[in-house]
This record gives sequence, C-alpha cells and structure tokens, in this order.
Amino acid sequence: MRLSALLVLAAACGNPDNLVLGGISATATIPVASIDNVRSAISGIVTLNDANGNRIGQKVAIILTNTSGLCTQLGSSPDYFQNPPQDYVALILLTPLDQVGFFYFGRDPVAALVIPAAKGVKPATRYPAVNFPNTYIADSDLSGTGGNARGSFDIAVVDSFSQVHEFYGRFKTGSCDALANVIIAMP
Repeated sequence: MRLSALLVLAAACGNPDNLVLGGISATATIPVASIDNVRSAISGIVTLNDANGNRIGQKVAIILTNTSGLCTQLGSSPDYFQNPPQDYVALILLTPLDQVGFFYFGRDPVAALVIPAAKGVKPATRYPAVNFPNTYIADSDLSGTGGNARGSFDIAVVDSFSQVHEFYGRFKTGSCDALANVIIAMP
C-alpha cells in the first residue's frame, strides 16, 4: 500500500516540459521577475526593432510566461510586450531563423529578455541577457515557422541596478502564428 502511494506521488511530481529557475527582486515600480509556473510556452517568428523603432530583423522567439492563453492575447494585442494589458512575467529567447543547435551568447546571434510587466506601466521593463561565460540557448527541434521548439537555456540578465541574475531551464513550446505580427523592442 505504501509503495503504491509513493509511486502515485512520484508520478504526480514528474518533470514538467517547461521550467524556469531564477528571479529578480521587485523594486518600487517593477514587479518580481520570476516564473514559478509556466502557463504559456509558445514559439514563432517575430520582428525585432531597436530602441528607436527601426526594424533590425527577424528571429525565432521562444516565449515562456506565467500568463495563460498568451497566443490568443498576442492576436488581439500585438504590442503586448510594450504596452502591458495585465501584470505578467515573460522570458523571451531569440535564436536564428531556420537553425537548431547549441547557441552561445557572445559567439552566436542570439538574445534574450526577461520582462516583468505591470499593467498600464509603459513601456514594459526589459532586462536584457548579457554575454557571460557558458550562457546558451539549445534548441533541438523546430518547425519551418519557428514553432514547436524544444530545448534548454542558461542565460544571464542584467537588472536596472546592473546586477547580473542567472535564469535557466527547459522548454517545449507550441506554435503561435500570432507572433508574426508581434514586434519586440530590443533595449
């Protein structure tokens, strides 16, 4: 009987497909940046803009967030990551188009952002990833439209006080066609 109970408990505590470990403390105006429960895991091709709004290219975006139904929300609010309609925390990993592999920060054309957003606060705070030894994004599966990504990551992001914070974990996403209309502003 005890063995059966332990096996049921072990099955219930299995490894989730999506996991984000790491966090950044809150400030007076910025919420805590941690994703204790990944409720949406999506990927697709996005357009990147610089801080002045100039288009700088496209990447595959892998997005993990504590918000349910993110793809549907992006369909009605393509400016979701600049003009937050609700509180959320999002981790955005950006990799080259049509490529899978092991991408190192500082060597390969990758980027990442952690966005701890507060409803109505514009623009949403963005903590960028920085070049740090052994930080990477690994993607072992990807469809032609950037969807259904699977892999892992270990990144270092810098907060508004220039402190470096590690985020690491794994992902298995679903495809989100709404990302084609989303523009992500890079800091």
